[in-house]
Amino acid sequence: MKKLFAALVISTLIAPATAVGAVTIIETPAATIVPFTQKPITLTPPRTNSPGAWSIEILNSKIATANGLTLTLLSTGTTIIRYTQAASGAYNAASRLSRLTVSPGIPTLGEFKDQTVALSAGSFTLAAPTSTSNGAWSFQSLDESIATISGSKVTLLDGGEVSIRATQSPTRNWLTTNVTMKLSVTALSPTVGTFSDITLS
Repeated sequence: MKKLFAALVISTLIAPATAVGAVTIIETPAATIVPFTQKPITLTPPRTNSPGAWSIEILNSKIATANGLTLTLLSTGTTIIRYTQAASGAYNAASRLSRLTVSPGIPTLGEFKDQTVALSAGSFTLAAPTSTSNGAWSFQSLDESIATISGSKVTLLDGGEVSIRATQSPTRNWLTTNVTMKLSVTALSPTVGTFSDITLS
């Protein structure tokens, strides 16, 4: 009986210990601040002692969506990012929070071409350049002795060259921007009557 009891005690002492998950330690991730023009973007996860795979979650899906570590920006604003690291081997799953701030971007504009118009045309309508922003456009003549502008209508007053500035107003997602083109107004050559020779005695 004593031998059996001793054997049980020994087998209990040398039985393998139950595996316990290792603690995953994640550094505090830095806040992410990006302009709206920078899309999509790929985030770098914080440093960690675990080899587990990463995923991210955007708490406000109106500002951005996530696919893996890649974000697609949808609007300006601020929201919380949740970095989650999956369990791997002995390491347990863990997560950390950070902040994403999307600031307004500078619109990308198409070409605002220089134009040549005859003074005899009297007036013409400007076409705004293409833009990634949907902000409203306004136009300004930098020499109103040659041309004036009301809305997008240009009224020609005299021949010469004048700069026309197109300005796009800011929106929630885009900053204001402007672009300038050169307008050349060609005047007509006057029609001159006869200038007869004169003979005097």
